[in-house]
Amino acid sequence: MQKWDKNWRENTWKSLSPKWDIIIIGGGITGAGIFTESVQLGLKCLLIEENDFASGASGASSKLVHGGLRYLKNGQIFTTFKSIRQRDQLLKQRKGLVKKLEFLHLHLKTDKLPGWLIEIGLSMYDIIGGTWLHKHYDKYNIAELCSFLNTSNLIDGFGFYDALTDDARLVFRLIREGVSKGGTALNYTRAEFLSARKNSTICKINISNNNREYIELQAKYIINATGAKTDTIRKLLNKNKLQLIRPLRGSHLVIPKNKLPVNRAISFSHPENQRPIFAIPWKGVTLFGTTDVDHLDAKNSPPAINQSELNYLLNGLNHAFNHRTFEKNDVLSTYSGLRPTINTGKRNPSKESRDFIIKNENGLITVCGGKLTTYKIMAKSVFKHINLPKTLFKQQKIEIKKKKLYNILSTDHERLYGRFEEDIDSLLTNFEDKDFKPINGTPYSLAELQWSAQNEAVEHLDDLLLRRTRIGLLLPNGGKEIFNRIKPNLCSALNWNDIKWHSETQRYYKIYKNQYSLPVEN
Repeated sequence: MQKWDKNWRENTWKSLSPKWDIIIIGGGITGAGIFTESVQLGLKCLLIEENDFASGASGASSKLVHGGLRYLKNGQIFTTFKSIRQRDQLLKQRKGLVKKLEFLHLHLKTDKLPGWLIEIGLSMYDIIGGTWLHKHYDKYNIAELCSFLNTSNLIDGFGFYDALTDDARLVFRLIREGVSKGGTALNYTRAEFLSARKNSTICKINISNNNREYIELQAKYIINATGAKTDTIRKLLNKNKLQLIRPLRGSHLVIPKNKLPVNRAISFSHPENQRPIFAIPWKGVTLFGTTDVDHLDAKNSPPAINQSELNYLLNGLNHAFNHRTFEKNDVLSTYSGLRPTINTGKRNPSKESRDFIIKNENGLITVCGGKLTTYKIMAKSVFKHINLPKTLFKQQKIEIKKKKLYNILSTDHERLYGRFEEDIDSLLTNFEDKDFKPINGTPYSLAELQWSAQNEAVEHLDDLLLRRTRIGLLLPNGGKEIFNRIKPNLCSALNWNDIKWHSETQRYYKIYKNQYSLPVEN
């Protein structure tokens, strides 16, 4: 079993087998789901990710595990059906990591959809989900539930339920479980060259690491699960491949809870284009989003909010909420992700399908589209395109250890269990109670930071502060205020000296400024 301990990266690289059943390119939710399913089927599987796990769209979503209510508007009933089923499974299987979330949907005077049609949509949503949970609220009841709404624009509203998660953590847990059962996963490992089979029974791939070391590997199948970079990988085989993906950027604002205090999700249609947007309570802050615009340079430029998107979101806030006038100075941080939607050429980006497709091109199996909630469906669908001996398909069950009782708050224990699952015993027995004190109002503790640094494939500071934890999103200036406090523990865990720490903080500040801060006005 691959162990993520000291020198694990070098040791894993040196001991990589030249032959595999499956090699997966892409460490987002799709790749992670396929990886875990492959290991459970008894396949010899390697996952590689060019950057960090969940560093793309899978770590920059709206954090919703949802049934796709808005897809009903586009007639995507089957997509909604599949999403609801997967949402309900995740609520049962990922306690502490996936939680039920109450929504309050506002019906505003600027809405083009009449209230009765919203009622029909929510009724269908409940029927598909086998429940009847939605409610109708008049204007005055809604004002009681959320006292700072702009009631001059309000007609009435509706309550319903979906679910909320930490998307990057969900991806990481899947990969961690696959590794614990015999799979191999490497972040910061790049696919350089592909040779898919024609008359041969194997595919070849050249991979490289950060030390510019190269290895040629063989696999019966190579899975392309790279999201917005799907076509980049396909063109390693054939530069003339038609474009499958239309990368759409979704940007979000992170707002301090005291400036936008919501205790349930508030959703409504933006007056400019009627696109659904929402304010979501998450880890002590409020997330507000999202946009849906073409990202024209997905290959070379990382996603980041622009001024037009910022104005759009602030206008939406000020249209629905009357607590105060929202300005850019109220924003704590931002983040953006690229949705790997299937390119059908629709004029309106929001009309593109959120379903997925799978293509087998001489052994390179590309899976693209889809969304966070339906990762398991996508993973299982991939195996319909794989012709492997039935003797390999020995279903294994990933078992999660039952929780033990420790001297910490039960609510926080549930959160920790959701984040660490089978690793929770190691975490809780290696630190004292005082080490679990929350850092500067965030949910995270020094114990979690240090344990993750030691055991969770952390290569850079941004891996730890933006994905293993979300401290960089939750504190001003990316958490700069706590750096002196956490430096000794992290340097010890990661074997970094002062020079390395300085280098990593400079790298981190650059990433934070370019991708997680407010746009610079021209």
